[in-house]
Amino acid sequence: MNQKKQIWKNRSFLFLITAQLASALGEGIVILALLALFGFEKDATPLEMAMVVLATSVPTVVFGPIAGLFADRLERKTLMMLSDIARAVIMFSIVFTTDTWQIYLLLVLKGTFEAIFTPAKNGKLREIVSVEHMDQAVGISTVIDYGCRIIGPAVGGVLVAVFGTMSAFYMNAGGFLLSALLLLGVPKRPEKYRGENKSDDIPLLMQMKEGFSFIKRSSFLMYGTFVFSISMFVITLADAQLITLFRLIPGGTTELFGVIMGATGLGTLAVAGWLSSRSGVPAIPAMSIGSIGIGIAFGLLAGFTQIQLGLIWIWCPLLALLGGGMAGAVIVPFQATAQKKTPENLTSRVFGVINSASTFATIVGPLSGGILATFFGIIPVFIVSGGLLLVVGLLLLSNRKMEMEESDVTESF
Repeated sequence: MNQKKQIWKNRSFLFLITAQLASALGEGIVILALLALFGFEKDATPLEMAMVVLATSVPTVVFGPIAGLFADRLERKTLMMLSDIARAVIMFSIVFTTDTWQIYLLLVLKGTFEAIFTPAKNGKLREIVSVEHMDQAVGISTVIDYGCRIIGPAVGGVLVAVFGTMSAFYMNAGGFLLSALLLLGVPKRPEKYRGENKSDDIPLLMQMKEGFSFIKRSSFLMYGTFVFSISMFVITLADAQLITLFRLIPGGTTELFGVIMGATGLGTLAVAGWLSSRSGVPAIPAMSIGSIGIGIAFGLLAGFTQIQLGLIWIWCPLLALLGGGMAGAVIVPFQATAQKKTPENLTSRVFGVINSASTFATIVGPLSGGILATFFGIIPVFIVSGGLLLVVGLLLLSNRKMEMEESDVTESF
């Protein structure tokens, strides 16, 4: 119990996660505002709505690895603060735009600074949190992320209804500024780490490749990144088509769909919270069970829809809760173990690659889902997606020795 409480006595960690809370809540609020702005005020086409997602996601795929390099070489606290301030200015500028292309351009810029912030934050977490507390730290960070994804849109809906769409962008900008102020309480990189990053005589391309090389040397990171990205691919593929499947359920209502979305987030939140209270949860079994659990949830959802099973207000939320919870079992153990197995001076580069791969998966997933559902039907897509995750989970479970093979990776690099 004493060890669990120690993470909350880490003043630097408290400043970091409070800053994360401020920015993540603003991000959750602005999601609904963007949907309202494009969907209602600008009467956007489906392609224009898809461009919103691409504008914010593609920069992470393109710039993630190089941003990770600079986050390893430069002071991470400074990069995070500059990124927060830049994103605050960008969100504030959206209020004064007149054309859709201007919003797209600003969202691309915002995504670029997001690509800088994320690996810098992961590297800073590795600096200030000890290895024995990393599971708790990542669990708490995930709880904040998914909690804000549930609460943020609800708060955004109230703001948009009472004060108008643009109020949410002001709130998001304010959240970024508050995050930058809170980061003042986070210390700079400890002196013991600074010497490890003096590599001015090594070409930039070679330094950037070190992140890829370290992942290739680590069987856990290589296969873990693959499983994590495949899981994100399948989850986003199914999420994007969930409303299409939902139309096939007799008696399905908008209210029930809202409950399903809320149950998914709640499941992830609950498992992440539970994992944050535990230490040393084995990553491979957890990720295996998570992949299998999501696969079962998708398969049952498609099967129950096919046979038009009754009691939809019971099994729909329960399966959503299961799927969301199992997603948490994949996300938290993988990220916590990746933090522990990566040296501090490579953390940002490694996570830059991981974020780039997983973000690419979340872009390709919805696009693939739309194409596959068009040609093969929505129910077969869910069944095959569930089966794929089931196979991935079983294969991963048969390779539990990976974690033991990784016990000395950080020391031998």
